[in-house]
Amino acid sequence: MDNYTIQTLITQGRLVASGDVDPNNTYVQIGVWQSGNRKSGASNDAYPSYVIPLSEIAPPPVAPIIDVLGTSLYSTNPAAGPNFSTANGIFFGDKAGGSASNASTSIFIGGRAGEFATNAYASNFIGSQAGRLATDATNSNFIGTFAGQSATDAYDSNFIGREAGISATNANNSNFIGNKAGRLAEDAFLSNFIGWNAGREAISAFASNFIGSNSGFSATNANTSNFIGQNAGLFATNASTSNFIGNNVGQGATNANNSNFIGNSAGFTATTSSYSNFIGDFAGYSASGATESNFIGKNAGNLATNSLYSNFIGTIAGTGAANSQSSNFIGPNAGQNASGSSSSNFIGNAAGLGSANASNSIFIGRQAGRNAPGVTYSVFIGENAGLNSTASNVVAIGKSAAIGNTVPDCFVISNAHIPVYPNAAAAAVGLAGGVAGNTYLYWDSGLSVLNAVRIP
Repeated sequence: MDNYTIQTLITQGRLVASGDVDPNNTYVQIGVWQSGNRKSGASNDAYPSYVIPLSEIAPPPVAPIIDVLGTSLYSTNPAAGPNFSTANGIFFGDKAGGSASNASTSIFIGGRAGEFATNAYASNFIGSQAGRLATDATNSNFIGTFAGQSATDAYDSNFIGREAGISATNANNSNFIGNKAGRLAEDAFLSNFIGWNAGREAISAFASNFIGSNSGFSATNANTSNFIGQNAGLFATNASTSNFIGNNVGQGATNANNSNFIGNSAGFTATTSSYSNFIGDFAGYSASGATESNFIGKNAGNLATNSLYSNFIGTIAGTGAANSQSSNFIGPNAGQNASGSSSSNFIGNAAGLGSANASNSIFIGRQAGRNAPGVTYSVFIGENAGLNSTASNVVAIGKSAAIGNTVPDCFVISNAHIPVYPNAAAAAVGLAGGVAGNTYLYWDSGLSVLNAVRIP
């Protein structure tokens, strides 16, 4: 009521004279001294008193919006239920807990939260339609709009976020945290999906951990796997018992079970790459058909399709080396763009770089066998050995041995590693300090032949 002086109330007729008092109403008696009013009473010491209806100074009573039925607390406006559990529950919201079976000791808060839920004992569903139509959802917490709605066998689980776990099947003992995390996931029990869309529509993703936005989204047969990072394992199929760690790791990878992809975009769209390890940013990127292979280093095995049973170790090692199965490329840029170089070993910085179709060969040393396309069944050992050569069935040993060689079926030793003597006698003296039991080669400049000194 607004504040008025008594004189104003008298003028407005809101004060009631004694003859107008209704015994069925409630009044408040007031009396305040006013200037000019005379005293009254036998002792001439009382001022006039007045009464005012209680309705003039107090609002009308309001119907309660919370009530108790049995041992349950429920809202009446909006009305919870009907047919909610009367045992130790709290149901607040329009139709909250309505017709939910075995829902004692539960808390459903939000419009239609827990409505028609079955076996929802000792659970907490908070949010509009959270847990609505959920089956066997005992001891669970569904928090967020539509969280856990229509989830089946969702006992002992926690779904937190808008649409988290909505319509998830066989999703018991799991934690789906994030908007749409675990949405429509099938057979996702004993799993943890954390992040926006994490594990959404994942099939057969039990005992798995998907952490990061879109991690494991639509992943099929991805049980007992760990996908950690934004888009990790997104759309991955048959990726069970695998670990994809890093942003975009294993995204779109099919038949990548029992594999470990670690590093941003490692194993991205790597199809048929099971039992493989791709470690490093972009390692094994789009490396389809790289089964039982190990690509370690930034960009190692990037675009190396059909390079199964291979080991590419080093930055950019084996990048672009398609169809290089059963090979080992070790060192920065080793085997880069060496497509078709199967059953080969390229070891050293840039060893075999650009050497396409150099199968069944061994290149060891910095730039050994670099730009040696089509050189098969050859061995190049030493820095720059076999560089720019084109001939096959060649053994070249020593620094810069057989650079640019075009002669096939030969054995080459770099002059830089062969001592020169004018004759055999000089060689015997010069090599006298050699290790016993060994034979030393030298170039006989007098005879222009390769000769040897045997140390007894």
